[in-house]
Amino acid sequence: MAKSTIHPLRRFLTSRIFFAVIIIIGGLLILVNVRVYRNSSKIEKEISEMERDIGSLQQKKLESLEILKYVTSKNFVEDTARTELNLKKPGERELIVKNPDMASATLANSISLGESGQALPNPVKWWYYFTRHALPQ
Repeated sequence: MAKSTIHPLRRFLTSRIFFAVIIIIGGLLILVNVRVYRNSSKIEKEISEMERDIGSLQQKKLESLEILKYVTSKNFVEDTARTELNLKKPGERELIVKNPDMASATLANSISLGESGQALPNPVKWWYYFTRHALPQ
């Protein structure tokens, strides 16, 4: 009987073992590609989040620089000296009000009451204000 004269390499390439090995390797390659795709999409999401964070941090930086600019200005130093240290500029006078409720009521009454004790109309008050005249007492 005649022996088959199939080349050994051809016999291996057509065998079931080779087919199984090829299927396993192909499946592994597909799994690796899926994993790489997931990782790349995750990295892209992180990059977009970081870009948003960069934008918000830049906005905070600008706000902080504005605050720093105000804190280092003469106005802030003067306001702080006035409020916290109770200092005043040369030539300024200080007014101490012992009972602020009573002082504001007296001031309001003196401005809003005319000679007869009745309230002045608002346009008249403005007239006195703009002409820099004293209100009648």
